[in-house]
Amino acid sequence: MGDLVYGRPALTRDGSYAQYLAVDADEIAKAPRSIPLEHAAGLPLVTLTAWKALFDFGHLGAGQTVLIQAGAGGVGSAAVQLAKHFGARVVATASGDGIEIAKSLGADEVIDHKQEDFAMRGSFADVVLDTVGGDTLERSYGAVVPGGSLITIAGAPDAAKADELGIRVSTFVLDSNGPRLAEIARLVDEGTVRPLVTKTLNLDDVAEAHRLSETGRTCGKIILRVQ
Repeated sequence: MGDLVYGRPALTRDGSYAQYLAVDADEIAKAPRSIPLEHAAGLPLVTLTAWKALFDFGHLGAGQTVLIQAGAGGVGSAAVQLAKHFGARVVATASGDGIEIAKSLGADEVIDHKQEDFAMRGSFADVVLDTVGGDTLERSYGAVVPGGSLITIAGAPDAAKADELGIRVSTFVLDSNGPRLAEIARLVDEGTVRPLVTKTLNLDDVAEAHRLSETGRTCGKIILRVQ
């Protein structure tokens, strides 16, 4: 038996709802040893997305403040943990059970978006990661301090608006990154990062998984178990 690996397959290949999938070697890494393999499957997409947004595009550094929209969601939960690990002050938005979840992942402050409009605080974050889009994205521009960055994975950036405010705005298409996954596996095994799994379903229940995901109310990831 070979190595147990995990990864996020390139979008240019076939889908991954299958027992077997051919991937390029540089898209995968050895899976974390300290968690079940099916939980590790929930990590690549969200951790790679959060890392690229926060550090490659946002250039988030220690001591800076980051606002993470939907801090108990899939990407948001990964972003909270990574930002905290690298020394940032983490502010997240959430509601309901997500408030305590975001706090447990390391958020220094959680804004209950049903009780408080984060936009009323004015500019306070060096980096804002928007995972929601729509009106949340529009209101996020004003939360960025001059010279800061807004990265969205849920909408189209408005470059003209960003220029007017003196901030940077960007989005991206995620690329697979085996070496970075190896680093993430190390962080998992050290106890720094953990997957947030809300539900595990069998592969035959993929339609139900999509229905749950499309509600926009799930925390963390939904895992499909291949039998």
